[in-house]
Amino acid sequence: MKNFIMLCMLLLSAVLSFGQITSTSSGGYWKDTSTWIGGIIPVDTNDVVIDGNVILDGYGHACNNLTINSGDTLYNISTSSNNLKIYGNILNNGTVLVKASYTLYPYGDIVNNGAWDTYSTKLEYGTSDELIEINGPFTFTLFRINANVNGAGSYQWYKDGQAISGATGSRYYLHADEDYAGKYYCQTDAGDSRKVTIVNKTTGIGNHQAIIDRLLSQNYPNPFTAQTHIPFKLDKKSNVHLVIYNSLGQKIAEPVSGTLNAGNHKVTFDGSSLQPGIYFYRLEVDGMSTTKRMVILK
Repeated sequence: MKNFIMLCMLLLSAVLSFGQITSTSSGGYWKDTSTWIGGIIPVDTNDVVIDGNVILDGYGHACNNLTINSGDTLYNISTSSNNLKIYGNILNNGTVLVKASYTLYPYGDIVNNGAWDTYSTKLEYGTSDELIEINGPFTFTLFRINANVNGAGSYQWYKDGQAISGATGSRYYLHADEDYAGKYYCQTDAGDSRKVTIVNKTTGIGNHQAIIDRLLSQNYPNPFTAQTHIPFKLDKKSNVHLVIYNSLGQKIAEPVSGTLNAGNHKVTFDGSSLQPGIYFYRLEVDGMSTTKRMVILK
């Protein structure tokens, strides 16, 4: 009987390792068994569904296809140079908030129906054509496309069939303050690279980071023990929400909710009753959003 039970557990583990793994609604750390229904930590062959707030912390995260459900969040709290490799496609219906020095490595397509706010996304290893479809706020600090053509020695990048001046390296970096929609590929002396097509279906989304990030300033003091000030400015009269989240992605306060006039604003936030740790504050202005990190010490 004991051997039979062990065999069943091994078979279940084998099935799950090649199947879909869904997080619990309470979420948790990616590498904790309690985060996942069935208690199996995802590997690179698993399709993963985020159905709670899941935290990336540590090294060596990987999966096949990745789906983030509406209302749920994938985010990191580690500030070291770690990464998540996605060997399939990403469908984001919720929030991807992967900041600091953390890097996403997607091998397939990205469809963003929710909010995307990342430090580093690198299309580094793929060889098949890729599609990035943007239907919601899409913010990044670094977004890189690698030519990834074996044996290449010379490079020229193209956008929509036109050579990009000065883009003669093996990598091309998108510029967040420009309209980056278009079809990209690299012509090399060893053949053309795959094509990466970026489709923006939200008006002006290509300028999202430039527009919204400059409105929100870093809180001060930071770190803080009791109170901190959160400055932001508005170019015009706007519908504004300022929301505070803990490290699990749970909303703990909303100091601002309503219409504010154009100009400089400063909100004093009292965190004296909160536990020490990492927190996030998100500014939402007329449907666009940006997020920064703050730290409470005791």
